[in-house]
Amino acid sequence: MGVWDTLRKSDRNRTRLEQMYEDAYALCNSPTRQNETLGPKERQRVEMGVACEQIANGTGEFGRTVTNPIPVNGLFGAWTYLSRLRWMQTGSKVFFHQLRQEGSIMVFALINRSGTWQDTLYVDPYHPYASRHRPKGYMLEKEFVFPRGVTTHIVAFPQGLYRYIQQEAKRRLGIALADEEGKYIQVEKTTYP
Repeated sequence: MGVWDTLRKSDRNRTRLEQMYEDAYALCNSPTRQNETLGPKERQRVEMGVACEQIANGTGEFGRTVTNPIPVNGLFGAWTYLSRLRWMQTGSKVFFHQLRQEGSIMVFALINRSGTWQDTLYVDPYHPYASRHRPKGYMLEKEFVFPRGVTTHIVAFPQGLYRYIQQEAKRRLGIALADEEGKYIQVEKTTYP
């Protein structure tokens, strides 16, 4: 065990900021903890939902149609799941916002940092945990590290996305986090609605 590991394990040597980051990391990687943060009605719907990787009898391509959405645990689960996606063709991170809602299904717009690639994914938020499956064309990182989008609609998406991500992180985690690449999205190349 190195010196840094020894210092990190000692609570008295850990700064308040380090503790906040560790708490945020633990929360974002635990569906149980995430569900505990939900309001009573949303929490009940999430916990009463079917625990599944894919919707039974879903039709169409996984995650790409309203009839075969990605199961996640509430808005928090959607936020962490989508923040773990990468576009498989280039390995690039994706950034997102909620485009609209169709009944209980949330529709998210996704882009890459260069703004030259766009996609739409459908999410069903009423399940006890987020699926470990990924839509075709994506990689799913094992763990959440930094948020890359928001669960609300941004009229001028992706303009100001980095700031909006920090605001959502502050509300959910108590600390204004965002993936640094979100600062550098080439807005002028983006044509997403």
